[in-house]
Amino acid sequence: MKRILVLPLFLIMFGCATMNREASEFPEFSLAGGVYREAIDVSVSSERGDRVFYTLDGSTPTPESTEYEGPVHLDSPSLLRVMALKKDGTMKYAMSMYDFDRDPDLEAHLPSPVWTDQIIYFALLDRMNNGDPGNDDQGYGEANVSEETWYSGGDFKGLEEKLDYIKNLGATAVWITPPVKNQWSEGNFGGSHGYWASDFMAVDPHYGDLEAYRSFVKAAHDKGIYVIQDIVVNHTGDYFNIDRKTGQWSLKEKSEPAASPDQLPWSLNDPSVFTEDELKNNSFYHWTPAISDFNDRSQLFTYQLSNLDDINTTNPDVRNLLTGYYRYWLDKVDVDGYRVDTVKYVEPEFFEDFAEDGIRTYARKMGKEDFILFGESWDGDGKFNASYTQGKNGEKRLDSLIYFTLNFAIRNVFGNGNPTSELTEVLSKRYETGYQDPKKLVTFVDNHDMERLINSTTPELVKEAYAFIMTIPGIPQLYYGSEQGMTERRGAMFAGGFETAGKANNRDLFDENNTWYKYFQELTELRKQNSVFRNGKMTIVKDNSGSNGLFAYKLIEGEGGSGREAFVIFNTSAEGKVSIDMDTQFEPGTTFRLLDPFQGDVQKNITAGESGQLTVLMPGQSFAVYLKEGETREMNTQNNSIAITSRFETEMSDPEVKVEGTIDKPATVGLFVDGNYYSSKLFSAGETWSGEIELTSLMNGEHEIVSFIKGDDIDENIYSAPVSIIVKKPFILRTSVSDPSGDENYRMPTNESFVHQQDILGAEVYTSGTDIRIDLEMAKTTDVWSPTINDFDHVLLNIFLKKGDETGGIEELPGLNASVPASMGSWDFHAALAGWASGISDSSGKALSPSPYGEVNHEKNVISVFIPSSSIGNPRSLDGWKIYISTWDEDSGNPRKLTPDGAEWVFGGGDSTTDPLIMDDLEVLEL
Repeated sequence: MKRILVLPLFLIMFGCATMNREASEFPEFSLAGGVYREAIDVSVSSERGDRVFYTLDGSTPTPESTEYEGPVHLDSPSLLRVMALKKDGTMKYAMSMYDFDRDPDLEAHLPSPVWTDQIIYFALLDRMNNGDPGNDDQGYGEANVSEETWYSGGDFKGLEEKLDYIKNLGATAVWITPPVKNQWSEGNFGGSHGYWASDFMAVDPHYGDLEAYRSFVKAAHDKGIYVIQDIVVNHTGDYFNIDRKTGQWSLKEKSEPAASPDQLPWSLNDPSVFTEDELKNNSFYHWTPAISDFNDRSQLFTYQLSNLDDINTTNPDVRNLLTGYYRYWLDKVDVDGYRVDTVKYVEPEFFEDFAEDGIRTYARKMGKEDFILFGESWDGDGKFNASYTQGKNGEKRLDSLIYFTLNFAIRNVFGNGNPTSELTEVLSKRYETGYQDPKKLVTFVDNHDMERLINSTTPELVKEAYAFIMTIPGIPQLYYGSEQGMTERRGAMFAGGFETAGKANNRDLFDENNTWYKYFQELTELRKQNSVFRNGKMTIVKDNSGSNGLFAYKLIEGEGGSGREAFVIFNTSAEGKVSIDMDTQFEPGTTFRLLDPFQGDVQKNITAGESGQLTVLMPGQSFAVYLKEGETREMNTQNNSIAITSRFETEMSDPEVKVEGTIDKPATVGLFVDGNYYSSKLFSAGETWSGEIELTSLMNGEHEIVSFIKGDDIDENIYSAPVSIIVKKPFILRTSVSDPSGDENYRMPTNESFVHQQDILGAEVYTSGTDIRIDLEMAKTTDVWSPTINDFDHVLLNIFLKKGDETGGIEELPGLNASVPASMGSWDFHAALAGWASGISDSSGKALSPSPYGEVNHEKNVISVFIPSSSIGNPRSLDGWKIYISTWDEDSGNPRKLTPDGAEWVFGGGDSTTDPLIMDDLEVLEL
């Protein structure tokens, strides 16, 4: 039966944080709790001559327990619980935990590398390679390759077999998910990811044993590859829940392989075992409910993250234990660094003791002078994130972080088609935010907790994103499978492992001749062979603030010179762009040579002009990386000039605008907007000229108009100075519809964060030119999970669009087990928006750019979805277009499950494999 206990209110309110108290009021221990290397004798003091009784078997001490008469000898894991019986008959309790590390240490340790020279390959242990099928299932049915979270079979032996594959790719370090023994299931999901600890000093048998781990690390070191272990200090597994309203504690009924962790003190996860004194002063857990609002930072440090049992990191004994646990892996297998999970949910001050004093100082004694610790703080607040690396007075904490603030911008710019100035905004603050060492920030595109970028944008833009992190300072991280073009977030690399829901791989995915693999080889070689990308000072010289498009920067290492100056430029737009007269301040006449890899028909060489400026033409979705050569070239003298004389002081709403200008000598001239050189309108011009620019498909906002004199080659064009124009076309209501409340097709999950966010009450569709805005009135909008892309959670919006009278398209709604309504017939574009992702694709499945985006009015429960004209091919008219809208929810990039019974995180009343994944929908709308 499920056990239920109602906790006192103070435990819910204060989360069992250690309280201030007089030292003499409670028993005290001569040795603090922690992990010891040899037997110890612990003395207990009580300053008022009280009688003291103690237990070592987990029971509560009473006057019938063993009376303390001298130091207690300990040589095995022990929870020492004591009671001071005072002269007035009152009792005061205290406890401390002592663990022991008796396993033999390694005799030699590999010195630390220069981390800014490394390239990290992040591998999920369970998904990389299955070297020993005999350890896949431990007898609990937890191996199931048809479900993402269950065990697939990857292990240390398999990963060791693929070290050459990783080395040949160009990675120099491997980051592995936590290898410690885990809770294998909490009833609904598997623990194959490794973040649900059951014993912090044991290897999970699904991966092998301690010797298998040692063998893998030694083999990696022998091949010149460093090993970074993922660790957790915030929580154990999900063994118990605390009800927010009632304070009831209850164990998970279906936890496997046990109802509690294997290791003391975590195995004592029933608060009724302890006294009020112990719970208030010495608790190892926070006996608190799950975080209900991720925007409320008061909950972050003491409440449960997704019901994972929260560790009380303010307890000094807990801090000592965690330090001992993670010294253990240094001693036993010689890891080279730690990636620290979920640091956002631990008070920053914890890491002063743990990271700097506890781990790094210890590692230096082994010759590891730069044992790296970088943390995960999934937050957009740079200053908050930086506080995990150093305190206000320079107190050292973690070395660095996974650079989430930059990742958000990367995914917005290369994934969603946002203005490239978002990259500038983040990078401009990199050295001002307060990071201990900004050069050590770990830059990345994808990881195991987010949908792979390739699912929301084009392959070309994914390649651009990886080229970006490989050509800027930081420590770049590659996510396993990206080198094979993998689309599944946590797919397995080996035959027989998880491929996608309900399907196993039918082949291995270790093709070193794969196009993606070759591309990543070129990128890693580019970074290794040119130190300017690792050590150069980065200066941004071009971005776009109103739309997607160009982004360019230069890097200079030291004093510069040949091979120590570089220029990198991207075009995130599908249209060709030209960037004119970028002020690079390079030496006039300096030539730059194109390096591999590059993308698109880009210029092979570029030369800085007479003022050090650069003009570069970039095809759609292209990038180029240039390195300075030693020679300089003589500048050509221009014999003509052109200028735009029009000035646009007010906002423009007309479909076209007239542009006027002058030219010194008659010639063929052209006009373009926002660098769209390939869309130029050419015409013959005399000393004065005029032309028209179409505004219909331009998004509202600021744009840049340039005129030019056409030369025989792009390098011979002569450009005018740009002129700004602000477009503000009104949004006009085209159609609307209402929908009943409470007409969802299935039952919501039972978790309290679900409050009918998928129920649509109505919609209004507006157009501005051929941009589309859809205002959706929802039963409820929320952002309690702190979404990063769109400001709403617990709803996935699927919007299907059908062009006017055109034929074609498809009927099937991808991934929804349904087809479009008969009144629509088929669809041409599919926009999908959730809290952590936005994307749009055509009916062939090709990702398009830019992505739609959402804005939310939480007071009115309205989500406004914007679909730019450029996302749907810049149509001249939207008359006759049809729109079909449905809702569901997503779970880490995948559709949320649907079962007949439902569950805390699962919809109820159907079957995900056959029933339509549509919670609510609207009748087809026609413009």
